[in-house]
Amino acid sequence: MSRLRFTIAQVMALVLFVGLGFAALRSSTVLWSSAVFTLTVALLSAAVLGAMARRGPARLTWTGFALFGWIYFGTTFGPWADVNGVKAPPYVTRWGLDYWDANRWPGGRINTAPPGEVLFSRFAPVQARPIVGAIRAGPLPAPLVTVPDAFQFRRTGHCLAATLFGPVGAALGRLLAGEDDRPNP
Repeated sequence: MSRLRFTIAQVMALVLFVGLGFAALRSSTVLWSSAVFTLTVALLSAAVLGAMARRGPARLTWTGFALFGWIYFGTTFGPWADVNGVKAPPYVTRWGLDYWDANRWPGGRINTAPPGEVLFSRFAPVQARPIVGAIRAGPLPAPLVTVPDAFQFRRTGHCLAATLFGPVGAALGRLLAGEDDRPNP
């Protein structure tokens, strides 16, 4: 049995993942939970692709990663989401579409977003404000930063947990995989 070895690139990716995870948990906003959700779906989908593209023991490693990750992800955000007190956040691409939509059709469309999940509100274009000295007079648009809340913290935490269940499945798949399919001489 060989020792578990990591390349520098793998350790750097792990540090990046941990840093992004802590930043997302610290902020706990809709945008962070949406970004982590999208990243989790992309990572688990890449694991499925890795399982289809590889052969030998590496295939079972990728299969274990994808299986454990998707099962956790599905049981958390799937039909049993109410038990966990969460629902799936929107993909991060929604924010770009909302921004474009708010600028293209100001106030002209019906907004169907759930309350609390609107990043770019549809306010009427702000009139030119007279500048008095260094102070601007007139109304300012609503801030885009929201207060951290427990619901977004749970969403982000469950997405991160799904990506942490993946390596558990990968390690188990690697242990169950045979070293080689060649017979002993």
